[in-house]
Amino acid sequence: MTGVEESTGTKAGPCTEESPCTKVCALDGATGWCLGCGRTGPEIAAWRAMDAAGHRALKALLPARLRQIGGRALSAADQG
Repeated sequence: MTGVEESTGTKAGPCTEESPCTKVCALDGATGWCLGCGRTGPEIAAWRAMDAAGHRALKALLPARLRQIGGRALSAADQG
């Protein structure tokens, strides 16, 4: 099991949820979270194998993560 599966209790399955990816793919050095979507590298890699419950559980964590790194987050427009 990956860390995502351990924390969300998911099993491998078809990708059923829209990805939270915003096409701003840069990891915050302090947290390891993506500045665009808030996921970690391993969470991004595991996304396609996660089931719907895992997607929902992970998506529930993302707003707080993005608020925490909000001052460093970039928008897609900033990537120009």
